[in-house]
Amino acid sequence: MEIEAKDHGNPRLSSTQSLGIQVEKNVNAFPKFLQSQYKAMVPENQAPGYDVITVEAEVPSSVESYKWLRYNILIGGNLFDIERNSGHITTKATLDREQQHSHLLVIELRSSIRSGSEVIEYTDTSIVNVTITDENDNDPTFGEACRDVSIPENAKSSFSLGDQENTLGPFSASHVFIHAVTASDLDEGENARLTYRLATKGSNAGSWRDVFRLESDTGRLYALPLDREDREEYHLIVTATDNSPNSKKRSTTCQFIVTVTDINDNDPSFSQYIYSTSVKEDLSIGTEVLRIAASDPDSGRNSRLQYSIENPLASEALTRLDSRASTNSWIGAFAIDENTGSIYTVGTLD
Repeated sequence: MEIEAKDHGNPRLSSTQSLGIQVEKNVNAFPKFLQSQYKAMVPENQAPGYDVITVEAEVPSSVESYKWLRYNILIGGNLFDIERNSGHITTKATLDREQQHSHLLVIELRSSIRSGSEVIEYTDTSIVNVTITDENDNDPTFGEACRDVSIPENAKSSFSLGDQENTLGPFSASHVFIHAVTASDLDEGENARLTYRLATKGSNAGSWRDVFRLESDTGRLYALPLDREDREEYHLIVTATDNSPNSKKRSTTCQFIVTVTDINDNDPSFSQYIYSTSVKEDLSIGTEVLRIAASDPDSGRNSRLQYSIENPLASEALTRLDSRASTNSWIGAFAIDENTGSIYTVGTLD
């Protein structure tokens, strides 16, 4: 080729020079991998022998001849195999994505090159990143979220469940959050995204099904205010189903009991509106003349009753006649047992 050099004077002067380039063979070239890094994907649970990838080598044209090329796995040979002559990589075992989601292989290319009368051995290395893709092979699990829960009756949005403040639900202003029935799935993507569905069991289940609502994407359970005197326990079933698009969906269920705990929201009531009796005037002190009865639909301490006579007229002198009299005496003649409702005499009747 001709090369010209020209100045910027006036007039411009120049000179030319001929340049010849001779391309020679690179005696240091050797076979090597086409890529320094390869990527491959393998579905989990495949039988051994699954085709992963074929790696290839490039032999420079400057290499006059080579005796052989050999492929080998330096790291990862416990789970993968490579065909020595072709570079074809296959699995040696069934792979589980939940145990290990990716594998890094270090592969080697060994070559024997003839250079003139000399035979030289060369090596090259490359990396193969193998990603294990997910299959829907795990059922959802509820774990500790699947348990019985308690809620106070007539609960409003202001009540608290343990350390978690209650919040209004997405269904109505009356629905309040009571429990998160959440599950997990070891798969990934849509295979791990769960949808929740609420069912009920037991007698008359359909009549109170609308009392509870479940967020289908979170598993958060809401309920209307509940009345313990109407029903004390609800048996619920929550089903968690994955959203696998390419295979059979997998699901699991959680059965638990919602117990409605009591608050003191009911007045006691007597068994009769009016009680009456007749007694003889010569009854001895301490004789029972009448027993009244009342009941309270609440439970526990809220239903334990204490009887007393309204507006008693007590006399200090009468308190010594019977320890039960105290301030429960009435006109100095009768008293009532605060535990049993027994009305008895504490003075002489005339």
